[in-house]
Amino acid sequence: MADLFSSVFSGGGGGKLRYQEFTSTGTFVPSSALLLKGGVVYYKAWAGGGGGGGGGTSPQGQANSGGGGGGGQYQEGFITVSGSILVSPGTAGAGGGTNTSGTNGGNTTIGPITLLGGGGGGGGSTATNGLSGACGGGGSGTTAVAGGASSCGGSGGGSNSSASFNPSSTGGAGGAGTAGGAGALGMNGGVTAGPEGTSIAGAGVNGVCGGGGGGGGGGRRLPGASGGGDGAFSTTAAIAGRANSGGGGGGGNASQTSGAAGGSGYVLLIWSE
Repeated sequence: MADLFSSVFSGGGGGKLRYQEFTSTGTFVPSSALLLKGGVVYYKAWAGGGGGGGGGTSPQGQANSGGGGGGGQYQEGFITVSGSILVSPGTAGAGGGTNTSGTNGGNTTIGPITLLGGGGGGGGSTATNGLSGACGGGGSGTTAVAGGASSCGGSGGGSNSSASFNPSSTGGAGGAGTAGGAGALGMNGGVTAGPEGTSIAGAGVNGVCGGGGGGGGGGRRLPGASGGGDGAFSTTAAIAGRANSGGGGGGGNASQTSGAAGGSGYVLLIWSE
């Protein structure tokens, strides 16, 4: 892609590079100079990240954590325009309430091109998969269910109960995919000292699409990646995905039950005239 970018926009014609950013819906209006040069525009874009799943407590008193939201799809390439086009970055997915899945992030559109939003993280307490999307949301609940299938790996799910009930319990892996690695598992640990073990939240996916961290039920957490928000841990609330990154939101836990929102999408257009 870098070589193609250079071949299209390198010196030759003596043109100047121009760019325009979109963090909200707008219209790209090509100049007459751009149209005279063929209307070729390079784009980099992210869709909205999925919201983290909410945590809570099961009827048996077990502490459950929600899965982290999946990151929005990333894509770069060229589009040829002959007139104005609508550009709309995806909105952030909302975090889930108590034991409720987060919502998917919004799709990003650049004229006829569509990038899919990240999947919402699964809610705690019940065996809910993360939602399907560009990147599947993290699994969560009373069994180690996987995140939704997707074109990009989802975030890892949060732990499914406190270590005092089930020391070896883990959350589900993120959905596997082609645009990024699957997210790490969330787990309770339970092998370290303490009445409830050491709770470890799921990390976000590695790569351009950044899932949120899964929720943790206790001591510590791993951060989200590439714009993904950290999962809740102890009495610290989950963190939202970074704005304009497409990162997923962190999952909630039994103490801080709310999942966090994902990060909004973003579009960058570059052209020569």
